[in-house]
Amino acid sequence: DYYRGEVTGPVPEQIDWVREHRPDDPTLPPVEDPATARRPEVRKVVR
Repeated sequence: DYYRGEVTGPVPEQIDWVREHRPDDPTLPPVEDPATARRPEVRKVVR
């Protein structure tokens, strides 16, 4: 799927893993308030 361009970003589980194991990773999206933060929406491209 990745090589066909059908993956547009990480899935929420991947972001959670990085946030848990590498909290200082500069690629993490900012979280203003964890209680109200929304996970990024990732969709699969269907061609």
